[in-house]
Amino acid sequence: MENQYQKVVSVSYVAFAALIAFLSLIVLMKLSSTYDLESKVKSAELIIRVLSVGVGGLVFAGLYTNTKANTFMNEVAVELLTKVTSPTSKDTFQATFVVIITVILAGLVFAFFDWMFVIGLQWFWSGAQRLFS
Repeated sequence: MENQYQKVVSVSYVAFAALIAFLSLIVLMKLSSTYDLESKVKSAELIIRVLSVGVGGLVFAGLYTNTKANTFMNEVAVELLTKVTSPTSKDTFQATFVVIITVILAGLVFAFFDWMFVIGLQWFWSGAQRLFS
C-alpha cells in the first residue's frame, strides 16, 4: 500500500515545483527590473526563465528522490484518500439547519449593534450641533 498513491504524490510534487518556479520567475523579474538587468545583459529574460525552470526542476528532483519526503507524502495520501467518508443526508440537513440559524442570529446581533451605533452617533451629532450653534 506504500506506493499505491505514488501518482498522486508525484502530481503534488509537480504542482509544488511549478509554484516555486513561478515564484522564482516573479522574484527574478522584479530584481531584473529593479537593477535594470535588461540593459546590462543581452538576454536577461531568457536567462531568468531558464533559471526559474531550473529551480522548479531541482525542487521536483529533490522531493522525488528524497525517501523521507516520499514516505511522509504517501502516508498523507493514504490517510486523506482512504479515510474520507461522506456524511448522511440527515447529518447534512442538521448541519445546514444549524448554519442557517447561526447566520440569522449573527445578522440580528450585527443589526442591533449597527442600530445602537447609529443612535449613538445621532445623539452625539445633535449634542455637538447644540453646543456649537
